[in-house]
Amino acid sequence: MNIKLLGNRVLLKRDAVCRELKSGIILPEIAGEKPIRATVVFTGPKSGVTPEQSVLIGRFSGIDLSIDDEVYIMVQENEILAIVEEAI
Repeated sequence: MNIKLLGNRVLLKRDAVCRELKSGIILPEIAGEKPIRATVVFTGPKSGVTPEQSVLIGRFSGIDLSIDDEVYIMVQENEILAIVEEAI
């Protein structure tokens, strides 16, 4: 993919989140009222996040883009609610 983001824009890939019921059925979690967890793919030159960071964004943040049969979300950096850091 060849894409150049401008300013503080960030291209994200939504993380697949599922939950398993006691019966063993696996349900994809619909965003509902919860923030969406996503991974940073590309950033503009003025962005403070870096590729491969995990972030939280609001349910209605950004715009959906289809690139090479994949769906991405493009947001302004100020639409990112938090950076998720995994405990080691």
